[in-house]
Amino acid sequence: MKGYRFDEHGKGYAVGKTLQSYRPQFSILLSLIPKQSKVLDVACGDGVLGEKLIKENNCSVFGIDLDAIGVKESRRKGIKAKQWDANQKFPYPSKSFDVVVCNDSLECMENPNIVVSEMFRVSKNTVIVTFPNFGFWVYRIQMLFGIFPYLSLFGHKWWNTRMIKFFSLKDFLQLPVLKGKKPQKIICINWRNRKISQLSKLFPNLFARSCILIYTTIPSSP
Repeated sequence: MKGYRFDEHGKGYAVGKTLQSYRPQFSILLSLIPKQSKVLDVACGDGVLGEKLIKENNCSVFGIDLDAIGVKESRRKGIKAKQWDANQKFPYPSKSFDVVVCNDSLECMENPNIVVSEMFRVSKNTVIVTFPNFGFWVYRIQMLFGIFPYLSLFGHKWWNTRMIKFFSLKDFLQLPVLKGKKPQKIICINWRNRKISQLSKLFPNLFARSCILIYTTIPSSP
């Protein structure tokens, strides 16, 4: 993807300017990632999550992203970022990181199975994936009325978003690379996309607007 340029709703990454400084998952992710961890942020963008991990958790953060300006901005924030296509084998040895995280980016990937497979390969402790859940009840109602679930697009329209994969929690769990792997924990964000959903404890695929899945990559004792 030579010459790739991130452009979401007419706004691209810019050096010295953060595109989006807050997302509801951030506080949860910060609580899940141990302090002083070595972290790989897959599709790190302009480094907004990585910067928080460095400042608040004293983590050593690496990142990969296709966008050259996003990578430059990530480096300015202290992230050891590389311009790289996450759909290809990651440029790191196996088990290089304590934690590997992909935050709200898998839906923009051409081959999610390869991305998740590589996340497991380079992680020695934890893999964390977050994504919008297209099984959410509000989106189902919108589809019944013949309207694409636009609330899932973070305020954008279907024609100006980089999302190319639309999947539910149940769909994600069917990824071939996840066969035989059970998430250690599933955390679901509520319908306002602000805090943990209590209803999702009973029916996560129906009541989760966004999902955070945590996998452990530490081999179990025999």
